[in-house]
Amino acid sequence: MADVKKIATRESYGNALKELGELHDDLIVFDADLAGATKTGTFKKAFPERHFNCGIAEGNMMAAAAGAAALAAWLRGEEMDAGALEPVYLRLPQAERELLKRQGK
Repeated sequence: MADVKKIATRESYGNALKELGELHDDLIVFDADLAGATKTGTFKKAFPERHFNCGIAEGNMMAAAAGAAALAAWLRGEEMDAGALEPVYLRLPQAERELLKRQGK
């Protein structure tokens, strides 16, 4: 029988995200200031441009993730209804500030 190496679930999670990131260049990760605890820092180290730390603001993180999903669907030319975009409109000012901060403006 093969040796089984026991590691923490969060270590497996971080490693799996990194492996998936290597396979899928369109994978992005949102984090609520817990990169160390959830081991998403493993992904961040490998793909810093695809890791978004939303700070201690889980609600805002969910809105950012919904916005990213809606944007991806729109870029693929998929139809969307207004309900899909509602979280985006609610959090747009924060997303804009984050984007400007990343651009150094």
